[in-house]
Amino acid sequence: MAATHYLPPVLLGTVVALYYPSGEVLWTIGKVLLLLVLLQSISEEKAAEQDKIASAESITTEPVLSLLDEKRHGAVQHHIHAQHNFASFISAISAVPTLNPLSPEKPFGALYFITNSLDENFVVAAQIGEDGIASDVKAISANGVGAQGQPAKPGALFSQGPVQVNQATNRLAFVNAGSNTVQLFDINPKMPTNITAIGKPVPSGGDFPQSIAWNNAGDKMCVLNGGLKSNVQCFLVDSKDQGGIIAVAKGLPTDLENSPGYIRVWLLADNGTIAETPFQVNSTDTAGSLIFSLSQKAGSLVYVGADATNGGVVIDLTAGPGGAVFKPIDLPNNKGNCWSVHAPKTGSFFISDLLSDKINEVTLDKNNNATLVRQYDVPGLGPNEAVVAEIQGQEFMYMLMEGAESIGVWRLDGPGKAVLTQLWDVAVPVEFTGVTVDELLISGIHFCNQDHWDADVRRTQVGVSGFKQSPPRGQVMAKWWSSDGQLQGSEASSVRELLEPSLRVWRA
Repeated sequence: MAATHYLPPVLLGTVVALYYPSGEVLWTIGKVLLLLVLLQSISEEKAAEQDKIASAESITTEPVLSLLDEKRHGAVQHHIHAQHNFASFISAISAVPTLNPLSPEKPFGALYFITNSLDENFVVAAQIGEDGIASDVKAISANGVGAQGQPAKPGALFSQGPVQVNQATNRLAFVNAGSNTVQLFDINPKMPTNITAIGKPVPSGGDFPQSIAWNNAGDKMCVLNGGLKSNVQCFLVDSKDQGGIIAVAKGLPTDLENSPGYIRVWLLADNGTIAETPFQVNSTDTAGSLIFSLSQKAGSLVYVGADATNGGVVIDLTAGPGGAVFKPIDLPNNKGNCWSVHAPKTGSFFISDLLSDKINEVTLDKNNNATLVRQYDVPGLGPNEAVVAEIQGQEFMYMLMEGAESIGVWRLDGPGKAVLTQLWDVAVPVEFTGVTVDELLISGIHFCNQDHWDADVRRTQVGVSGFKQSPPRGQVMAKWWSSDGQLQGSEASSVRELLEPSLRVWRA
């Protein structure tokens, strides 16, 4: 039976990947027949997309919902009408490109998300082509059930990071929040939409698991539990790697003076045991008190995150936790900034605000002072969690547009030059596989590159270590922290503790 948890209405995100099956259509005869069916749909959908995208002056757009994309990716929406006029027919015929749109781009990688359904959880893998476009989904049982925090709102797990990939080992991990378990999958490096469960789900060591964090090597993984048994559990995956856990916790919004946010550091032994006594440093009342996410600046121990206090925050841990520096990022129209992601090649951080329908692009100078490069208006789209992937030298950002039940695929052409190239309905393609999708439940997003070598993937041996938790107090986020700047991590909200830790790993 699925678990229901009553949790504060923390605005954290879920992201999904989705697809429309490409299908096969006779290009000679099928072109005309398909056009007859699509004419009205094209007109209505283009108008709708223009209302969602092009009407926002600050968004750079492309004609991504063209007939080419609709045919090539099977992007036929479920509201189609057959009445057309001859003039529209001739216009549509003339608009058909000479390029055969049924030849898909070569697969490059895959996106993963979970349905988090209360009766049966599924993990969904969506193919990503070398053009960055998502397609061709598969839905595989997650061997557990999902859960929904109360009150029922978008972001059912009140978290970021319930789905995580470790590229070094080609492993996928995600939570079954209603079953209190974590499931591991092997990813086929030649075809990353092909995933295979590694044994049975492993108990998370608490209840309502929300967030997962890998270290870089993929040999340690920690899980944040945010229910009645609110704690952190760490798992060994094959080999040893020294390090420590860095925790960043939110403060109490109504009393930041007496209950500020803080950073904690626990040493982590080779056997996965977490030290009972952490090192702690408090954040300030002007920055870092209500952090929802953290994203690492490549090659450094500097992090940018969403902070409800000002909109964003920079945390510099170069001098260690004892010398932590908090710098506020004042973002205009700050209402619900909750998620962040780093685009290392572009050099920007993107912080999404669900309540004001804004995506904030921020950069850091050499002194790690933040500048707002651009604020993208996405009216009605509800921007949430995102992941950035580099495909053939081009960065793409995949973001859940929860208000439109869509995935926004953004091509990042440089600072201030994010281009929305695909806006994709989430429910239809997954339901083509026979799996029901609820936009209030779907959670998590991560990416895996397709490799061109046969990985020697070993079966995971998982061991659980204990964790001595602090008295129940609040909200957290979890992160793995690596001193080489290559972050494999996640954020989460542990909604039972006001000052409960979030995680990172410091590797020696």
